[in-house]
Amino acid sequence: MTNKKILVVEDDVGLRSKFYEIFFNKGYEVHCVPTAKEAFAVLTEKSFAIILINYRLPDAQGIDSIKKIRAFDLNAFIILLYTQDLQPGEASELAELQYIQAIKKDFSDQEMMRSILDIIRAADLQQDISDPQLKYSKALILVVDDNDEIRQTIEIFLRKRGYAVRTAVSGEDALLKVRTEKPDIVCLDFRMPGMDGIMALRQIKRLNDAINVIMLTSVQDEYIVDEAKREGACGYLIKPCDLTKLEELIKSILLQA
Repeated sequence: MTNKKILVVEDDVGLRSKFYEIFFNKGYEVHCVPTAKEAFAVLTEKSFAIILINYRLPDAQGIDSIKKIRAFDLNAFIILLYTQDLQPGEASELAELQYIQAIKKDFSDQEMMRSILDIIRAADLQQDISDPQLKYSKALILVVDDNDEIRQTIEIFLRKRGYAVRTAVSGEDALLKVRTEKPDIVCLDFRMPGMDGIMALRQIKRLNDAINVIMLTSVQDEYIVDEAKREGACGYLIKPCDLTKLEELIKSILLQA
């Protein structure tokens, strides 16, 4: 099995230690935290294939904490441990979230661990078959934007999704990175000082026509859209762009490639 990452969020140190030992011995990279606050902090920096979480933690209880975790990571498989029966409203809300399985903590330790490992093995298999991001996780993406906040936000988001990311602050810088880094996809701002996005797009396609370029702009302008299409852009998003839509576009491009 590949060294996939598991985040364990459990306030019981004994159970947390047991999870760590079992998952580590199964070949997983395991990160353990005792609170929701610590989990959220970790999730701003890392992504995980599996998140195992106690439903009622000292600092967070109920569906809201699960939704917040899902907001950090759309693709992780969440295993939810609970002691009291879920209310009908909670159960229906959980059912609407993708990749989630609830297990009641009323088993013997051995039975519970066996159930959890069965779920993890099934999740691994399902992700390997159905998630194109795993197949293309080595894709290199170049993010080009002179706005530091926007550039860094996109970079962090894509890195958390498992992509290799490089950045550039101008069209001229982007051309240098294209020559040296050879990215698979370029996310290219239109409005930049010096060389504008369309000029940079034209030069990128001349250097390597196989590179897919997604144009980013703060203005909905049909002329610019048409010009970008003529120069070979494969997508177009309005800033501040919906990062979920950006990820969907990237996956679609890589899948077609």
